[in-house]
Amino acid sequence: MGYEPRSAAESAEPGSDAEGEVGSQRSNTPGAGSPNDALCGGPEAPCRIGSQCEEDSDCAGGTCRASVCEEGALLRIDLATWDGESLGGLGLDGQGIRLVAAEGASVTRTDQGLNFDGSGGLASNGPVNPLIARCHERNALSLVISFIVPAGSTPEAGRLVELSEVNRPSHSNISLARSAAGPEEEALEIRMRTSETLSLGAAGALGEPSLSVTGASLPGAQRTVVYTWDETGAETLWNEGVMMATGSRPGTLREAWTAQRLFVGATQGGGAAWTGTLTELAFYCEALTGPDIAALLSGP
Repeated sequence: MGYEPRSAAESAEPGSDAEGEVGSQRSNTPGAGSPNDALCGGPEAPCRIGSQCEEDSDCAGGTCRASVCEEGALLRIDLATWDGESLGGLGLDGQGIRLVAAEGASVTRTDQGLNFDGSGGLASNGPVNPLIARCHERNALSLVISFIVPAGSTPEAGRLVELSEVNRPSHSNISLARSAAGPEEEALEIRMRTSETLSLGAAGALGEPSLSVTGASLPGAQRTVVYTWDETGAETLWNEGVMMATGSRPGTLREAWTAQRLFVGATQGGGAAWTGTLTELAFYCEALTGPDIAALLSGP
């Protein structure tokens, strides 16, 4: 996509180990792909943020901009890696994750994306701790998800994505759900826990109060939904580049977010299974702006 993230790291000092060498590999701080090797570069041994680079594939979970690896999405799911049972994603500093289909779930790869038929979803094979740590540090977050609702379908309930504590499905740190607001209207609802929502008891543990928007369903068409939250507590919900709802969610993530797993297409317990096609899923530990979102929508 076209968004070029703001840099979160300083460039290497001249003469340092991270300064680099001329050629297809650079002598940089290695990413997870080459933990014991001073040389990095390319998808097999990506470089960490702040290292020199020549192209995006040199950078672990980031973007090559002005020959330096900058931070991009802190977690991005790569739909092309689907092997019939699981798919991969790249997180901060190249730490990969796998999302595995739940037992009995029918998930298939199509030309459009990853298709869910309402029988179940995917779950990460472990906690997504790098995402948690950086979002703690920044106290900001954006969720970007693109999906297609089947043509001819009516609005129905389903959980598109959820980050929740392992073995504690009632403690969902962030979730986005789709539901029916009427015969031809859908509702999109986002919930996110902060230190302040936890004071609300059981409802706060679920991330309430929620931020939601209703409108006409767009079956058969791809749409991109973006949720942003910043350190001031301001939150926004965007649909196809249009800001649809705003709210205030004070507090911090550090006291609220703990070890968690990523669930896609259903809740942690397998409920609210979603029907549709996922085409993009990414998390950023910064609040994307209107121009950022416009660049996402216009980029390749």
